[in-house]
Amino acid sequence: MLNFRLAYTYLALKSVKGISDETVSKVLGRLGTLDGLFDLGLTELAEAGFNQRQAQAVLSRNVDRQFVESQISLARKHNIDITTIEEGGYPPMLREIHSPPAVLFSRGRLEPLRMPCIAVVGSRNASRSSMAYTEKLAEDLAEVGFNVVSGFAAGIDIHAHRGALKKGYTTAVLGNGLMSLYPEANARYADRVCESGCFLSEFPLDEPPHARNFPIRNRIISGVSHGVVVIEASTKSGSLITARYANEQGREVFAVPASPDSRNRATNDLIRNGARLIENYYDVVEEFSRLLPRGKFIDKQEECNIVFDSPEKHKIYNLLAKGPLNRDELCITAAMKVGDMMVILSELELEGVIICDIDGKYRINGGAGGKVCDCT
Repeated sequence: MLNFRLAYTYLALKSVKGISDETVSKVLGRLGTLDGLFDLGLTELAEAGFNQRQAQAVLSRNVDRQFVESQISLARKHNIDITTIEEGGYPPMLREIHSPPAVLFSRGRLEPLRMPCIAVVGSRNASRSSMAYTEKLAEDLAEVGFNVVSGFAAGIDIHAHRGALKKGYTTAVLGNGLMSLYPEANARYADRVCESGCFLSEFPLDEPPHARNFPIRNRIISGVSHGVVVIEASTKSGSLITARYANEQGREVFAVPASPDSRNRATNDLIRNGARLIENYYDVVEEFSRLLPRGKFIDKQEECNIVFDSPEKHKIYNLLAKGPLNRDELCITAAMKVGDMMVILSELELEGVIICDIDGKYRINGGAGGKVCDCT
């Protein structure tokens, strides 16, 4: 439910020229709450972190009342929530970033933002094959328990939302206010997005889609997510900005490799610079398996076509399909001797079925699909 008093305080504070999200976070850190902020004296405001001009503006209530009242009126009329950074409904991952937005506007359900979230972003002018790939990837990620986050743009973004809507939850982060949807061609998905998850924006409700807003909103796409998947990106793509924010925020970056002659081959540069190469949804599950309901992503695995020459190999494969394990963990789980285990692991590596990472943990080779196998 909308906390009108707190919403009014935050919006009033944000209407004061020169008071940024960073200032709000600093003041909140010192006071614990901004409720009652406009009742404080000049000395208390200065001690809270405001400079002299800001403190005087707050003390004299020199705020844009028309702006504040219009935002609250629009929110009430159109069933839009206003969530401040100090409220429990605020996305927990977003609160961790540098200078998080003090106020969020949302339409739909914020609850999926408390789930494991993965952002899927890319070119507006993507190839048909990449858009189809994106839709399938997002569908699989949603089915195993991720809330799929994207920017509702044409191309990769909208196909990420479409795929997620087939099996789970999605969140669309906009670069404009929630009174309009951009691009209009994607408005037909609005009701389904609101039923599944929500539209989210830090911009005033009547803010048009200015070009300058989109790089700013990209920090929210990465900020609410545990990781970011980039599919097709040109050297000037906004998706690279999202990837940069993700790195700065300590999020995992994944990238789908592109053909060297593709105009959207900048994902190759991301991989060269440390992004994880992704082939299918299981490459993401591998990284975040600890966050997901294990039974759910195990059940998701499709039937594989690998033929094993021993039941022991079959057993080890299916253990690793549930997530990476080191040698000792495999020995304990499979109840096998170290010597026997090393023979099997060596053979599976030579056959290209599994890979040993630098941390000593074995995992299914991405090309094998990471599938629980019923074959023998």
